[in-house]
Amino acid sequence: MLTYPQGCKRCDPSVHLAMMQGGNHWCIAAQSDYNLHMLMLLLKQEDTAMTETAPMSMIVGKRYQLTAEIGSGNMGTVYRAVDRLTGRTVALKLVKVPPEHLRYGSYSAEGDTRLLLAREFRILSSLRHPHIISVLDYGFDDIYGHRQPYVAMELLESSQNLTDAADRLSIEQRIELLAQVLQALVYLHRRGVLHRDLKPANVLVVDGQVKVLDFGLSINTEQAHHEELAGTPGYMAPELWLGNPATKRSDLYAFGVIAYRLLAGQHPFDLSDLRLLYNQVTSVQPNLSLIDAPDGVVAIIGKLMSKDPYARFDDANEVIRALRDATGLGLSIETAATRESFLQAA
Repeated sequence: MLTYPQGCKRCDPSVHLAMMQGGNHWCIAAQSDYNLHMLMLLLKQEDTAMTETAPMSMIVGKRYQLTAEIGSGNMGTVYRAVDRLTGRTVALKLVKVPPEHLRYGSYSAEGDTRLLLAREFRILSSLRHPHIISVLDYGFDDIYGHRQPYVAMELLESSQNLTDAADRLSIEQRIELLAQVLQALVYLHRRGVLHRDLKPANVLVVDGQVKVLDFGLSINTEQAHHEELAGTPGYMAPELWLGNPATKRSDLYAFGVIAYRLLAGQHPFDLSDLRLLYNQVTSVQPNLSLIDAPDGVVAIIGKLMSKDPYARFDDANEVIRALRDATGLGLSIETAATRESFLQAA
């Protein structure tokens, strides 16, 4: 059952968004001093935690020379960079974190923010899977007058995001790409790691091979708390909107929205208004009749997008099996490369 966090249930639905972002459960109707406008900016991904644009030729970590900006999102800005130690070209992300959280002596609810980030980067760098982007290095550099965190990753040349890559593919080929995303989730969840921000933009495709990237912060399942805003609004599970913690099932819900988007050609809900989106995600069933796929696949997506997390599948392996039964495709739960990645993780 979905539960509301502590607070006034009669308020504007935005109160629940406010409660997700702040540890104190203020009530907007009770004249809270919470700045709702700032919350809206955050959820619309207009984050200003790091607005500086790094000049090209800047050297980060005394090692990585920036050569071009690749793109920017709610988790940070990614640059093409040359590793001066190896000569390799990499993707270098400058992670968005409020500067005040990176000063020595600053603490989050769980401890020193820098130590938390270092621990999460260490987890990311230990992941080895054919459908997960490889993190090569991480660190902090005083490039903006504070300890700016950065992550160096493999550079995916000529990649497309999942929706663009699937645009001209058959239904069967799209389902095969989706199965690769599920294989990545099997690996992550087996290691106790949640993605927390799964969406098409965070799934790249190169030569028919999926690479999942851009994990949300606080990725370890033991560190996921309801105070932390997890994900992108259009792909957040109902329980996350209501302030409950991220789980494997919330990752699977996000996958269900991605599957709907790929097979219906549109998002299941109206993304133009945040309050409307809140109401639809928490109260309105998606129109499954728009999905262009066998009935069995449509039923799977409907189950993945259940409002009640416990009505969804238990794990990603179960979803792969269901898709295999529904389509007759030879979808693999574990390829040889996947088995090898599990051995490396052991």
